[in-house]
Amino acid sequence: MPPARPKELQPYRIFMYVVYSVIAAAASLLILRSVVKDLFARARPGQAAPATAAACLGDVERLSGSLSARAAQPTPLGLATEALSLEWDQWSRGWEDDLAAVSARCTLGPEDAATSAHLAAALEGLEELRRGLLRSGLEAGADSRRVKAELAAARASLRK
Repeated sequence: MPPARPKELQPYRIFMYVVYSVIAAAASLLILRSVVKDLFARARPGQAAPATAAACLGDVERLSGSLSARAAQPTPLGLATEALSLEWDQWSRGWEDDLAAVSARCTLGPEDAATSAHLAAALEGLEELRRGLLRSGLEAGADSRRVKAELAAARASLRK
């Protein structure tokens, strides 16, 4: 048989049960609110999360790698079939959308002015490089070297 609970401590026990219940209910509501917010909240269009210089550099390098991988494939002017030409057009449009998203997200503050300038030059160079894939491999090679130099300069200024 459990020990008897003293009657004089009953108000204290009731008070502690109420405090515990309130804290447990508040914690449950906060967790539920967090889950619902994560599941159903949508970002407002045009409201991009601010990016750091390192994140922007990573995004630009990812775009550069994607373009370099694509440059190794046949150019659209040399494509003989309509299917390959359509595939190029689809890839090109998706890449342009990625480029626009990175450009919009990567407007850095004045403390990262040097990095921002190099990243902007690299983004412009990537766009020229994509256009260069339509022209010829020789012109695209020069653009590619310039983009790599700008990325190296952005990386160097980021480390300062």
